[in-house]
Amino acid sequence: MPLLSLLTKDKKRQKEETNLESLEVHIEVPEEIKKQLEVIGLTERDLQVMRSLEPTIREHIDDITEQFYANITKQPNLMEIIEDHSTLGRLKTTLKQHIEELFDGRVDQDFLEKRYRIAFAHVRVGLETKWYVGAFQSLLNSLFDILRVEIEQPTQFTEAIQTLTKMLNFEQQLVIEAYEQEHKRLRHEQQAQADELHRKVREVALELAGTSQETSSSITELTSQSQNVKEMANQGTELAKKSEDASEAGKRQVEYQNENMDSMEQGMERITENAQGLREVSKRITEVIDIVSGIAEQTNLLALNASIESARAGEYGKGFAVVAEEIRKLSEQTKQSTSTVADLIKDVNQQSSHVTESIDSIRSFVELGKGSMKETTDSFVTILTYMRETVQHNERIDQETKQLLENIQEMDQASATVAASADRLTHMTEQM
Repeated sequence: MPLLSLLTKDKKRQKEETNLESLEVHIEVPEEIKKQLEVIGLTERDLQVMRSLEPTIREHIDDITEQFYANITKQPNLMEIIEDHSTLGRLKTTLKQHIEELFDGRVDQDFLEKRYRIAFAHVRVGLETKWYVGAFQSLLNSLFDILRVEIEQPTQFTEAIQTLTKMLNFEQQLVIEAYEQEHKRLRHEQQAQADELHRKVREVALELAGTSQETSSSITELTSQSQNVKEMANQGTELAKKSEDASEAGKRQVEYQNENMDSMEQGMERITENAQGLREVSKRITEVIDIVSGIAEQTNLLALNASIESARAGEYGKGFAVVAEEIRKLSEQTKQSTSTVADLIKDVNQQSSHVTESIDSIRSFVELGKGSMKETTDSFVTILTYMRETVQHNERIDQETKQLLENIQEMDQASATVAASADRLTHMTEQM
């Protein structure tokens, strides 16, 4: 090659170098970021090269953008993200601005913040890292193709490609690191929420277990009192039957009067939830106690009426007066026992109030069977009628007490189920 030709090329290269060095660039980043720049060898010289390429890139910016989104829209999942959170038109405008900023020769805090915001936005819309990296490669390919056509001098082309690769690599470092930090922050938030849920569930489980234990103790005492009520009801039934037999033997002419009593309808819905069961059974028992107390009042009144009629009967009624007095005492004992049971029910209700947020009240209904007896003009017939009614009332006390014990057993089973559930819940929280 002629010497003149070589000298001409050298002068042209020197002129280009001079023009390149005159381009104003700026690097102002934290020390940690400077280390990243040093690793990839990104210098102010590279920023000057990027600035020198800016007119060429601006000239082809529309083609670059169209090619970029042509590749993106081939993926249905990426297109779905775009349609859910933005529009192609808006994104193309943003990409153009973003690409132009890569070639403005500035790497500062504003440059970093914009890359961080890009990463946060990608995490927010659910764009995975692999799609971001793939799209970036598509952008890099488009830029390479343009520079290959526009730069004829091999040395300049090589330097341009190296500089562009460094710049895009640096941007990827920033965005991917921000990706990781945002994912880490989200994981920490999720873990904190899981820990808080674990703590609350454990507190509820412990409180539920404590309430179940207290309820179990109350049920034990309630069962004992109910057994006492049942025994007293049996004793009252036996006394009333003896009085009835004596009345029939003393006055055979007294016609037996049978009065059908409306049987009491009892219905209780199955326990839908363990905690609900406790409150429902307590309510049922309270109503039963009210019935027993009412029957005891009626028994006391019947015993008083029997005593009055026995006095009218004179000598024949003395034996009945003794029986009537025994029945009256028994009804007083029944009232005292039902009062004690009622107090225990109040305790159970107070203990079950700790879980009122997890239980719903269910309807319970009891229809009391009522009967009426025809009054007779004969005092002995009246005594017989009262004794029969006393027998029936005491049998009802026995029936109600049996139902009471069954309800208590259901309550005990429900309490045990709640306790077992609380234990399982506690075990689950320990494994979380």
